[in-house]
Amino acid sequence: MLRKMAQEQADFYRICLTDTDVEDIKFLKSIEPKITKKEVLWKMEYETYIKKPLAEMLKRVLNNSSPSGIYSITYIPTGEMYIGRSTDVKKRWTEHVKSAYNLGTIAHSTLHTKMAREGIENFSFYLIEECDKSKLSEREKYYIDFFGTKNFLNEKDGG
Repeated sequence: MLRKMAQEQADFYRICLTDTDVEDIKFLKSIEPKITKKEVLWKMEYETYIKKPLAEMLKRVLNNSSPSGIYSITYIPTGEMYIGRSTDVKKRWTEHVKSAYNLGTIAHSTLHTKMAREGIENFSFYLIEECDKSKLSEREKYYIDFFGTKNFLNEKDGG
């Protein structure tokens, strides 16, 4: 009973994919090196397998709101965490997920590389604190220091 409750709690904050979807995505990633127009494959993966479960997670976690605040994205198996800030957390999470599929508009980082490699279903999304736009930088720095994430997923690719 407790294990089931714990799993339901964890699933609340994740993009939940079926086992079949996960296997399909793995297969598509395995043929990616053989495809010339990789962006077609990336768009298909996102539109077919990720878009709807992402929307469901956003609705659960953010209750259809688009708050300004501090958030975390955590790699569940190790607890590695990314701390970010945004004036629109809903939009920002969507861009992080799209970046894992090389479709986003934000700079590619260690987080996105890990999301692509390990599978989006292995990450949880939390809104840590809603805050005024004027406090975002200050609060983000506080949580990066508090959680000690500077050396984990808060790095840009290449350094």
